[in-house]
Amino acid sequence: MERASQEPTRRAWIVDTAVTLAVWGERQRALKRDSVVGSAKTLTQAHVNLTSYTQAKQNAPEKSVMLQIIVIVISFILTIVIGGKIAQARQQDSWIAQQRFSGEEKEYFELKELCDEVASSLGTRIYAMRRLTLQLIAYVRHAKFDQSAVEDYRVAVKSWNENVNSYYVRFSQLGLGRFRYRLESELHDPMRKQGDLIDNAIYKKEEKSGHVDGLRSVVVELNRINAASLDFNKSLLQDVHNKRVKIYFPKRIIFSRDTMSTFSTWILIKAIFVVDVNRISVVRSPLDS
Repeated sequence: MERASQEPTRRAWIVDTAVTLAVWGERQRALKRDSVVGSAKTLTQAHVNLTSYTQAKQNAPEKSVMLQIIVIVISFILTIVIGGKIAQARQQDSWIAQQRFSGEEKEYFELKELCDEVASSLGTRIYAMRRLTLQLIAYVRHAKFDQSAVEDYRVAVKSWNENVNSYYVRFSQLGLGRFRYRLESELHDPMRKQGDLIDNAIYKKEEKSGHVDGLRSVVVELNRINAASLDFNKSLLQDVHNKRVKIYFPKRIIFSRDTMSTFSTWILIKAIFVVDVNRISVVRSPLDS
């Protein structure tokens, strides 16, 4: 009876064990199938990635070459357009500066030549007038007279009268109207008046009375004219010197509100970060100011 009761239990246990083993085996097979499928997917993805990488690596040189070509083309365009404009602007500025320099230099040479001519002509006429006046005074006192003094006087007066209008015009062309006015009012007119007195004395040199006092006043007046001519020449030489300095000697410009236009953009940017702007300066040609 006891054996008969144990028989169903053993069968049940065997059945459970068989079922458990079957389930476990099915699970193992399923896991194996999933593993195989996952490995295949992994291999496939790796193959795809490898293929993409290989193609990208093959196309990389082409893209690099195209990028270099684009950079070269853009650089060429920028160089031609922007560089050309900058070079054109610099060339135009240089041309304008050269033209200004040439014009100023030409005016300087003309003014220097005019100064030499006026000083020489003035000195010659004043000397001839004084010499003739003293000869006339000597003739009245001692009856001695050098006729060459008259010839030199007439040559000097003729040369002066031939050139004085040219002096007026040239002073006006050079923008020196004040020297034109001074030459006429302070020198030419007084010399003309004293020349009239000298001419009258020449015509009346045979008469010894009444002429000595008049001729002495002419000598005094000629001394005053000679002093005026020296002052005139001094002022004219100073103007020639200023013209020379303006052309050939640069000057230092101190940074200020009134001189900002003479500074470049880069210097103005630097001035923002400078504590003492009075230390900022540039050297410029006076023609640039």
